[in-house]
Amino acid sequence: MLDAMVGFLIRRRAVFLAAVALLTVGAAWLAVGIQFDFSPQAVLEGDDDIVQYCEQFKAAFGSGDAVVLVVFEATGDSDVMTAAAITWQAGAARKLSGLEMVQRVDSLAELQMPTFSIIPPLVRLSPIVTTLPADARAEARLRGAVAKLPLIEGALISRDGRVATLVVNLDPARRDIDSLGDAVAQINSALADPPPPPGYAVHLTGIPVMRVDIVKSLQADLVWLLPLAAVGFAVVLAAVFRRLVGVLPPLLAVGAALAWTMAGIVLAGESLNIVSNVLPILMFVIGMANCVHIVNRYGQDAAGPNVTRQAAVRSTMNHMAMACLLTSVTTAIGFGSLLAARSKVLQALGWQAMVGIAMLYVCTIVLFSAMLGWFRPPASAGRSGAPGLIARIVAASGHAVARRPWPVLLGSVALIAACLLLARNMPINSYMIETYDEDNPNIRTLRLVEDRLAGILPLGISLRADKAEMLLEPETFRKVADVQEFAESNDLVLLVRSYVDLHCQIHARLAGRTGREMVLPPPGDAGRTRIRQSSTIIKSLGPASGYGTFVSSDGRRARIMLRLRDGGTRRELALISDLEARLAEVFPVGCGIEARLTDDVYLHARGMDTFVRDMLRSLLGASIVIFAVIAVLFRSVRLGAIAIMPNLTPLVVTLGYMAVRGYEMNAGNVIVFAISLGIAVDGTIHFLARFREEIEAGDSPAEAIYRSYISTGRAIVLTCVLIVAGLSVLGLSEFLPSRRFAELTGVTMLGALVGDLLLLPACLMLFWKRRAV
Repeated sequence: MLDAMVGFLIRRRAVFLAAVALLTVGAAWLAVGIQFDFSPQAVLEGDDDIVQYCEQFKAAFGSGDAVVLVVFEATGDSDVMTAAAITWQAGAARKLSGLEMVQRVDSLAELQMPTFSIIPPLVRLSPIVTTLPADARAEARLRGAVAKLPLIEGALISRDGRVATLVVNLDPARRDIDSLGDAVAQINSALADPPPPPGYAVHLTGIPVMRVDIVKSLQADLVWLLPLAAVGFAVVLAAVFRRLVGVLPPLLAVGAALAWTMAGIVLAGESLNIVSNVLPILMFVIGMANCVHIVNRYGQDAAGPNVTRQAAVRSTMNHMAMACLLTSVTTAIGFGSLLAARSKVLQALGWQAMVGIAMLYVCTIVLFSAMLGWFRPPASAGRSGAPGLIARIVAASGHAVARRPWPVLLGSVALIAACLLLARNMPINSYMIETYDEDNPNIRTLRLVEDRLAGILPLGISLRADKAEMLLEPETFRKVADVQEFAESNDLVLLVRSYVDLHCQIHARLAGRTGREMVLPPPGDAGRTRIRQSSTIIKSLGPASGYGTFVSSDGRRARIMLRLRDGGTRRELALISDLEARLAEVFPVGCGIEARLTDDVYLHARGMDTFVRDMLRSLLGASIVIFAVIAVLFRSVRLGAIAIMPNLTPLVVTLGYMAVRGYEMNAGNVIVFAISLGIAVDGTIHFLARFREEIEAGDSPAEAIYRSYISTGRAIVLTCVLIVAGLSVLGLSEFLPSRRFAELTGVTMLGALVGDLLLLPACLMLFWKRRAV
């Protein structure tokens, strides 16, 4: 059947090549429209309750992932409240307010000072800055207002007065990456003219800014680093095979499959998310591995006496079509196990990888069958040919393994045990902003905001009362204050605000106090009277009071707002656990008020921790499925069992290396294990297929291992060199996960060599029986 298919592809090569070319051009045109989604919600899709509750919370109180901070920093001797600084901030705020996606801008220059009266209206708001450019009187008024409004500290100005923010609230209904990209570009353009006065600097930060920059970095990697990686692959292929056949067909096959897969994702209306963005690299790695095995086999089959080029092509493709089918089916089934994961991002990676692997197989077999006969075969060793240098080195290793399998096995097991011992306490820990080095401008701005202001990462406590008046009871005020004080005691928490703070500040102004201490209303009727008084003032102020960001319009929901530094999911989960315990104590079930944590930090911490654990469980399930499939395909439970340890070796070696380097298990690192599994399975199946072929030709196990080393072993080594060299260009990326991915993939390749060329042959020598194949 395979012989007939290959013959048909060779005879109709012109038709098939034209079809592949047309499909690839159309697919490439579609693939340009690929979308990216790196929102926290994308990680938790599949846990609808948490996501929906968060979206309802944001709809009621505003969305932190729709807020851009314009950071105005004093770099000279003055602070941010000089007349020149006020003038620039006021002008910038007014320009930004006129942008299409901007709903509101809060800034020092836009502050209004309340004036109280005993006759209606009870309170009036008067702008502090009335004319521009600001003068000395405006500067004095602003300094006085800042001293009397302690709630703006951390939100609009730092305690030392040297950093201020313009809080730009975007349309929360337009949080897609294209709209956010347009908004960030418009904000940057508006801030460019006029520039800040001498002695001041302006920076941009916030979750929208970070998301836009991450997507731009990833797109830049795909636009120029992926092609550069392809060039690296081409150079290594040319150096290894020294023939065009080792360069052009592999690049065309993998490139066509990649275009088809990306087009399929676009047509399905899907996007690349924080997990599946690794798919192009995954396809390059798996596709190039199969291509190397085919080219290597072509050189061997063409080296025999009186073998025509067409005969070599048919022989090569007959053998490799089946071997590549086995690797593709096994790897696809392994990734297909991700479809059972709870996380939709893992499910997306599962089906997208399955489609990509299928496209790789089709494009590889079609293009190589149609094109291979046009190229001179590479210099290689066949059954009757002399092995080259690489093959001789590999074959020497094969002889050593065949002669001393027990020491090799025990040494490999010792290595695996050492790696497991090193990695036994490896923590699962992801950061919301783990994409850049500390010297990156985005990270420097984030650290500035975390050190001097209130950070950008929101965690919310939602309070839902059975009755609206319950939130305005003095006892509830004390409970809210208790939770706030508890939260403030954690060093991750930079800012805590609630509606209780606003009530207390109004009372302090009425009483003529200017201190920062929050004086709570007394219990009983006296406290209720005081709360009614401040509520009347808040109502008269209208939206300008900002009360709507803390209490819903029906008065039954309230928000305690926290801002955190980016401390990683381990510390965030510890904080969340502590807060949940405190909330359960302060607002017990049946008290009439439900207290629940939500917002972006909560989504990220819960989502990333669940995702990493889900990914590891899915990979374990995939491994079991793959070993079962190997046993079925080779009709031997023994071979399936033999394949277990060599296939797990790359994963374990990578874990040990991560422990030595001090890396933590996060979303970016755990993806490498999916690559590890694909690489290990590919090499194992090619080695087993060649070993069985040699056994069936009448060789002894030792001779079969030797010949498998010369042929398939050489290809496995070449694949390792190729992938490491090709992916080394990712070291040029500004995107930290891309550089870490290249580093860990290199370690994974080393582990794959240990598993496929040391552990697997040793196990075959010790545990293989003729009936096993």
